[in-house]
Amino acid sequence: MQEPYSRVSLALSYFKGDKVEEWASDQLMILQEKVHVQGRDPANDITLWDEFREDFFRVWGDTTKAQRADLEIQKHTMKGKSIDEYTSTFEVLIRRAGWTRDDQSTIKEFIQGLPMWLANRIMARNPPPNKTRLSEWIYAARDEVVKDQERTTMLGGYGKRNDIVRDNRQKYYNAWPSGNKPPRDPDAMEVDAAKTEGKQKFQGKRLTEEERKKYFEEGRCFRCGKQGHIGRNCPDKK
Repeated sequence: MQEPYSRVSLALSYFKGDKVEEWASDQLMILQEKVHVQGRDPANDITLWDEFREDFFRVWGDTTKAQRADLEIQKHTMKGKSIDEYTSTFEVLIRRAGWTRDDQSTIKEFIQGLPMWLANRIMARNPPPNKTRLSEWIYAARDEVVKDQERTTMLGGYGKRNDIVRDNRQKYYNAWPSGNKPPRDPDAMEVDAAKTEGKQKFQGKRLTEEERKKYFEEGRCFRCGKQGHIGRNCPDKK
């Protein structure tokens, strides 16, 4: 294998074209500075080749790959996905785009891809996740999704029994012609009539002196005529 210095020099000699030749000229100057100024060994310092290779791929690599990843991140949402699917895809995209994982702009994009209700619950946590730790936001999102699933399981049938009662009542009343009420129980009607008759018999009637004396001796109420209480304590008193 050629010595690192000669290998880099040979590779640079193959670069043709205005933009490429300018870059190759700069790289040759950097190589000479590393050897003649910094004193690095041109024959045995293999990092001379490694550094040149890294510089080449950084400048002439697939720049469109990172640009495509940027666009995909901006379009990436949790709609139609589970929280784990959304998170794993987001992690892949930020690596492709070369984004710093624990950066506020990265975390902002992660939050904006979440449903509004989920983002609001995470922001309302006390204490809130660290603004520079993506892993904390991912954990918080998963935790809130699990809590929401538990709420749905516990409250999924809430109010259904009351709905059933209302539906049955409505069906009962709907069975009768519009504007008519279901017939009352005849026994209940007799009881109501007896109560009404008793009230009408005594209420508003002025007792004679003889009747008052008789009621007093028998311990009857001057208002309703029943025994066991006096007029001011009469249960029929309004």
